[in-house]
Amino acid sequence: MIIIESIYEAFHEVIWDALILCRNQRKEIIMCDSKALHLKFVGMDSWDRPVYKDDSGTLWKDVDPRAGMKPNLCTSVNNEFDGEPDTGKKYLEKYRGVTVAFEPERIVWQQ
Repeated sequence: MIIIESIYEAFHEVIWDALILCRNQRKEIIMCDSKALHLKFVGMDSWDRPVYKDDSGTLWKDVDPRAGMKPNLCTSVNNEFDGEPDTGKKYLEKYRGVTVAFEPERIVWQQ
């Protein structure tokens, strides 16, 4: 009985260590794979919507820049500063799960 308990404890410890190792590796993988969409404020368009530019030069508009609301980001037609809002970030597969980092901060309408 003592031998069986010792084997069980040793086995349990090995499995537990392996589980912790897997979790740590998974966390590192997630941290390495996580992306951020860096948006730098460039001005307000003719409809008083904040316009941002990402690292690749794509223009983004926040079409609902109210304080207390989540950003509703859209690309701009023809990537023009005063272009109409085009495709929403939420519909673009490559941006799923990507966090947004506003620089210097998110611009919201003043009430």
